[in-house]
Amino acid sequence: MALLYILEYAVTVLILLIIFTQILIPIYRGTQLFPFFSRERNLENRLQSVKQDVLEAELEVQVLETKKRVSEMKKQER
Repeated sequence: MALLYILEYAVTVLILLIIFTQILIPIYRGTQLFPFFSRERNLENRLQSVKQDVLEAELEVQVLETKKRVSEMKKQER
């Protein structure tokens, strides 16, 4: 009978732990619920973010090159 009580408390603690770590903390942080199951989605989001950073860096280089050409054209006009 004592083993049954221990098992009951262990299951209760496990359920509370899951609720706390997979629901309450993500709600508090404003992140996705059940992060245990979303590792792939998190990696996809990080990959998308890195791709966006690369795109922004490429565009910044193009802006700088264009500004440089404009300044050279203005110098040639003078």
